Amino acid sequence: MATAIGYIRVSTSGQAIDGVSLDAQKAKIAAWAELNGYELGEIFEDAGISGTKQDRPGLAAALAAAKKGDAVIAYSISRFARSTKHLIEISESLAKREIDMVSISERIDTTSAAGKMVFRMMAVMAEFERDQVSERTKTALQHKNRKVKKPADKCPLVTMQRLMTKALKC
Repeated sequence: MATAIGYIRVSTSGQAIDGVSLDAQKAKIAAWAELNGYELGEIFEDAGISGTKQDRPGLAAALAAAKKGDAVIAYSISRFARSTKHLIEISESLAKREIDMVSISERIDTTSAAGKMVFRMMAVMAEFERDQVSERTKTALQHKNRKVKKPADKCPLVTMQRLMTKALKC
């Protein structure tokens, strides 16, 4: 029987609470393994590590643990990586070792030509989504920084001098 090696990840503690938590991802992977006739192996995790980072201990351990005929399973393609290049590198590395790659939420597996094509399209979309989040964050921070009054806008020394002058006139 082939083994399903799980990989779960969240970038932030808030994502673990408000997003798809690590426990929810584990449950999805376990259900996938049972439904698809795989023995559930170990599930590796990276908590609080961005998908933009290529060096993640949990991902490295999951990829190393998988053997020929196994499948490396993640809840979503974005859990593997946020860069098209990195996703394709992972996919090609696994394919050379005859290991399947599965993303549960997008229902993608790399066992067929169509699955490989859809996987690559989704990899591009994951990178696009990550770039959009980055752009929105930068724009919001720039807007916020423009709205903040700088200390130089009101000189407290001048204001204090005016008050002192008025007080002396009394």
